[in-house]
Amino acid sequence: MAFLNTLRIGPRLGAGFAIVLFLLCAVGGVGLQQASRIYEGTSAIGHDWLPSIETLGTLRTHADDVRRLQLRQLMSADAERLRTARGQHADAVNAFAASMMRIRS
Repeated sequence: MAFLNTLRIGPRLGAGFAIVLFLLCAVGGVGLQQASRIYEGTSAIGHDWLPSIETLGTLRTHADDVRRLQLRQLMSADAERLRTARGQHADAVNAFAASMMRIRS
């Protein structure tokens, strides 16, 4: 400690700023390392999980279409609407089955 007391103010300030600069660089390096770890985590989510979630959303949409078209069949009063609803229902069931095959493979 006696060494610091014998130094003039200029070298003491220079040493203090050098220490602060070194600490700032160390904190910046740790921050960059942590940012790269965050990027790795988000890329794993984007490449591994997100396609599965999108596929499940598509499957849910097709299942909702099948349910909606079943109700439309039950509620149709005339033969033309019933025939149209049955065709749409068959298409929706095929789309649902295709989505299920994509999930299984």
